[in-house]
Formats: sequence, structure tokens, C-alpha cells
Amino acid sequence: MKKFLSALIILVSFTVHAKDDEFIQKLLDQAAVSLVSAQKKCEYLPKKNQALIDAMANVYKIAKEKNNPSLNIFANTDYLLKFLQERVNEVCGKVNIADGESIKIIVSSELKELLEKKSTSQNFESFIENIYGTEYSKFLYLTASVSTLEKMHNDWSLKMASERKNMQEMVKNIDAGNKVLKDQLTEFTKTFKIYYEGVIPEKKK
Repeated sequence: MKKFLSALIILVSFTVHAKDDEFIQKLLDQAAVSLVSAQKKCEYLPKKNQALIDAMANVYKIAKEKNNPSLNIFANTDYLLKFLQERVNEVCGKVNIADGESIKIIVSSELKELLEKKSTSQNFESFIENIYGTEYSKFLYLTASVSTLEKMHNDWSLKMASERKNMQEMVKNIDAGNKVLKDQLTEFTKTFKIYYEGVIPEKKK
């Protein structure tokens, strides 16, 4: 009977560790897939956005020379696209220095906390919500931020190009695109400080 109980204890212990190992591997795989995807986007996104900046800077220059009434709109475009480029360079700079070893270090250093959060989470989705503030959570947020920035770039580009044959309509679309991009960049900057840098904005008195 004692041998049976001892064997049962060993089996249960092995099962728990096996499940933990499976979960840990899932964490490593999730982070690795996110990193590869982000790094691929970072190979072309900074170049694409810089090319857009250069093209619109030329439009801004011509508008300035001709004292075009839409000058302020193009000036706003120049500022916003450059601000977007700063965020792209910042995020991609952090993404590009990460690798598989970085992921392993993060997971191993927070393993105890991650396993504790797993035990109180109903599923993987709720687990991700419960690990807010951990380095693992910040890493996933960082890699996902590249897609967020890419969407901003694509949304503005599509808005600008939608009426290229009609100059007046194109300018209207650029103006509308600027307003959306400004809101998106403001929200992104705020959430990036909260979720990645851990900076809670002070409440206005």
C-alpha cells in the first residue's frame, strides 16, 4: 500500500510539473511568434513611413512656395508623420534588440508569479489580463505595438490616396486623416507609457 501511495505521489507530482512545462513552453512560443512577427514588420515599416514623410514634405514645400491655402494642413501632416516615425523608431529599436534569450530570461525571472497567475486564471486570455505589469506582459505589448503603428500608417495612407485625381477632395481627406492620426498617436503615446513604461498619468486638478 505504501509503495502504491508513493508511486501515486510521484505520478501526481510529475503530472503537475509536466503541465507546468507545457504552459511554460506555451509562454515561450507565444512570445517568440509575437517577436518574429514584429521584427518582420520592423524591417519595412520605418522605411515605408519615412518614404511617406519625404513625399509629403515635397508637397508641403511646393504648397509653401505657392502660398497654397492648404499650407497648414500639409504642415500638420509633416508634424504628425514625423511624430509617428519617432514612435516607430522607438518601438522597433526595442523590438530589434530582443531575441530568444531575452524571452527565456523574462520567463525564468518571473516564473513563480506567472505560474501563480495561471492557477487563478480561467483561460489563457484571462491569464494575459491578470499578468498586467509583468515584464512578460510588457514584452507582448511591445511586440503588438508594431502592428498598431503599422495600422496608423496604413489608415492615413489609404485616406490620403482615396481621391488623388481630385485635389480638393484629397486635401479634405488628408485633413480628416490628420485628425484621426492625431487622436491615434495621442492614445498610443498615453497607453504605451502606462502599459510598457508603467507611468501612470497624473490626474488634472
